[in-house]
Amino acid sequence: MTRIFSEKRQVFALSGLKCLVCKATGEYFGKEKYANVPFYHLNLYAMKNGRETQMLKDYIVLPENGGTNELSNMRTICHDCYQKRVAPAPDLEARAKKRAKKRKVNKSKRDSGEVKVNKGEKKPKRHTAAWRDQ
Repeated sequence: MTRIFSEKRQVFALSGLKCLVCKATGEYFGKEKYANVPFYHLNLYAMKNGRETQMLKDYIVLPENGGTNELSNMRTICHDCYQKRVAPAPDLEARAKKRAKKRKVNKSKRDSGEVKVNKGEKKPKRHTAAWRDQ
């Protein structure tokens, strides 16, 4: 038994079967069931870049930001675009600062003669300036 008038399917009927971000089109419904829930549900799937992705309902304005729980505030979106919206890519500037800090630490280790050696390898010899002058 499936729920015929689920909120998600009403959103699909109103906003269409396309992801409103990347335009991936939902192609088929899958009848699925969770182990701990007695009824089945339908999930809409699209093929995107040669792989299957689930289509979801998403709030245009999130309820915690003042959005409503009405169908007019919902849209169809694919799982990939939803993930980008929920967990956006890390700040590029923060990543650059982290890499620069790591390079600085590694450079200071090299300059001080502290060398990380894997197990079983010999530690490289550290030549002094006197050795070069010979």
